[in-house]
Amino acid sequence: MAEWNVYYDSFFYADLQEPKTQKSGVEISINKDFLWGDEEWKILSMYLFDKGPVFHICKRIKDETIREFYDKWGYLMQMAKEDRHNEVSFAEWEMMRSDSPYGETPSIHITIDGSPVDSGHSMSDAWIPLCYDNPEPCENMPHILSHYSLEDSDGWLIIHVEGEWPEDFASVEDISQIEVSLEAEDVDISGPHFSIKENETEIKFIRPLAGQQHTLKILSSEPVSIDNDEEDRPWHNTQLTYTLEPDLSKDIFSVRDCSYGEIGGVGIILDRDEEDDAVHTAFSSLYFNPPEEIEWRIVFHEKIKEDLTLTLQAGRDFGIMNT
Repeated sequence: MAEWNVYYDSFFYADLQEPKTQKSGVEISINKDFLWGDEEWKILSMYLFDKGPVFHICKRIKDETIREFYDKWGYLMQMAKEDRHNEVSFAEWEMMRSDSPYGETPSIHITIDGSPVDSGHSMSDAWIPLCYDNPEPCENMPHILSHYSLEDSDGWLIIHVEGEWPEDFASVEDISQIEVSLEAEDVDISGPHFSIKENETEIKFIRPLAGQQHTLKILSSEPVSIDNDEEDRPWHNTQLTYTLEPDLSKDIFSVRDCSYGEIGGVGIILDRDEEDDAVHTAFSSLYFNPPEEIEWRIVFHEKIKEDLTLTLQAGRDFGIMNT
């Protein structure tokens, strides 16, 4: 098996494939297990470079959790392989992504002895057990699992986080405390669907995590034509204006088209605030042949777990000898 090397400015698994002129980092093993909500995480190692430290952090995804996800969403993944995205609503695709046990890579911030060492640069890759019909994994992922003694029967999200030493940093031998902070990302939570009816101008709903009732009042629903320089026919969408009581910011709440539309499966919904702060505008997906009726859906953007900071103490959680 290839020699294990980790380099700065490069995702670690790629460095097993190509020779490097720079010096490999000095590994400081940590192997610190911790729970973030109901997820199993581990800080694997810290690597020391002249420019700064690199941390390898991972999340474990148990085989039964992956199996449940595939049982629920396997039909959608098969449709994606067959390039049949437009046969399924955009809402279903978003729900599948939201349900993924791998999730999004969180923002990770590192502090050493009170000084931030973030470089803003991180990379990640995932291991999906080979018993599932998944894309070919990185050919060196088994080497990564072996180095860190991670079971290949489970899934893993492996993250490479780079930092930079602060200007007043003295010596790695003097490090006494490291804080690793994980920032939870917002997840999309689907709310009720609705269509615009002539006699229905209000939609009442409950914000799930807060348990509070809100009322969405429809002000207008207007067709819009957009010039298309690449085709001899315009694009069409629908502009929806509404108020919300009590109001929620666009960081928390949005209204989206359930369909991808007809323009390359776009399905991206713009949300615009009007001059009147109480009035909001949403746009449907783009169509060449606009449907008679748009099915809209409410989406909440919420944190489902708290941010977490883990403190590592020299001598207890890691040791740095003369490097």
